[in-house]
Amino acid sequence: MGQDTREVRDQVEEAREQLGDTVAALAYKANAPRRAKDRAMLKLDAAKRRVNGLLGRRGVAR
Repeated sequence: MGQDTREVRDQVEEAREQLGDTVAALAYKANAPRRAKDRAMLKLDAAKRRVNGLLGRRGVAR
C-alpha cells in the first residue's frame, strides 16, 4: 500500500509540473506584445553579432 501511495504522489507531482509548463506556454502565447519584443531582441542580437564579426575580420578596433 505504501508503494502505491508513493507512486500516486509522484504521478500527481509530475502532472502538476506538466500543467504548470502548459499554463506558462499558453500565457506566453497569449501575450503577443511580449512575443514581438522577444523576436525583436533576438534579431537585434543577431545583427550585433554579424556587425561585430565583420568588424573583427577587418581588424577594425572596437
